[in-house]
Amino acid sequence: MGWFTVVVLFCLGCHSGAPFTVAVIPRTSGTGLWEPEHGGAETAALHARAHVYWNAPTREDDVEGQISIVNQVISKGYQGLVLAPDQALALIAPVRRAVARGIPTVIVSSPLPLPAGEKLSYILNDEETGGRIAAQRVVELLHGHGSVAVLGVNPDITAIMIRERSLERSLALNYPQIHVIKRMGSFNFLHEQQVAEETLKANPEVRVIVGMMWASARAAMSAVEETPGFGETKVIAFDPDGGPLFDVGVVDSVI
Repeated sequence: MGWFTVVVLFCLGCHSGAPFTVAVIPRTSGTGLWEPEHGGAETAALHARAHVYWNAPTREDDVEGQISIVNQVISKGYQGLVLAPDQALALIAPVRRAVARGIPTVIVSSPLPLPAGEKLSYILNDEETGGRIAAQRVVELLHGHGSVAVLGVNPDITAIMIRERSLERSLALNYPQIHVIKRMGSFNFLHEQQVAEETLKANPEVRVIVGMMWASARAAMSAVEETPGFGETKVIAFDPDGGPLFDVGVVDSVI
């Protein structure tokens, strides 16, 4: 857990070496995507004489719930904060308050429109590269021409938008014969499943689907399996949730 090490270094610079508490707030808890973060934080804490306060909303779209948890962390005066924001704009004010209170803060998973500074750091995936990798695999599967459906485009999550724009830009510049069918998305699996099914029925030529987040990827797998005529369609998935993706024959790759 590299981000936990960053927080620990922050805290050791501000405290006398006594045990301290770091709050770790993912987008949600109890999923295969986020529970490894919990285990990693606890393991790192053992080596740093630190305590972990782990809390999260019950849903990834419960932005108000996440804001409330961050505010609780600030009011209790914990010595560090690790946050995977549920929404880019809504979390700006709470993070600013944490930094103003002198709480070392590390943002993971998706950036906020705030500059890094003495008390604010970012540890993020290279979403630009992720988008280009997905684009290259789309090209290989479609042999340079055809239709790809991009599902789960969520403007609330900056990282998703970065990877989607990178994918679309790479295809447009290098393979204009590939048609991109883009659909907005959410973390609600049933909604994503409906979107995936409707997209396939309206676009029978689709032979590749890119799921920009776990809900849309899972929904795409289900839709491909259940919709007649798409036996050759493959799914490229982002952000695996810990489930057995490769047990599903429609999955081509995971980024």
